[in-house]
Amino acid sequence: HGRRGRSPALQGPLSSSGVREGGEEAGGFEVGPDQCQFCLRRDAAWVSEEALDLHFWKECPLLTSCEQCGQVVEAAGLNEHLLSECDCSKPFRYGPPLGEDAEYVGCPFCQQPLPSDIDGLRRHLAHECAANPRLMEMDQQYQ
Repeated sequence: HGRRGRSPALQGPLSSSGVREGGEEAGGFEVGPDQCQFCLRRDAAWVSEEALDLHFWKECPLLTSCEQCGQVVEAAGLNEHLLSECDCSKPFRYGPPLGEDAEYVGCPFCQQPLPSDIDGLRRHLAHECAANPRLMEMDQQYQ
């Protein structure tokens, strides 16, 4: 019984693209016990469930906390979450088209079009998106 089953209950492009129940695979390959199934970073401390959970909740650049309800969701799936899952949708904190347009597939942070392939999505959210709040926090930690 893999500990990865404790990862956030997420829906979105990454969790529907090869991450099996239990999170042992990401995009078609196995994820090690010290590796994040979303951003694919490795950290020896993540063999501890608590440390990996902390990464999910505070650091992983491919995840984000919904400002409406506080739930951690895949950044690429934030719009879907706002439209169909979020219990706290009013008053609304996000600007349009988030939460208003079901067809919107842009980045929830910078509004640039998101790549349709998983590797491109990871690259954008984990390295390229200057508006991703988790990347900005990481940059400040290392300055």
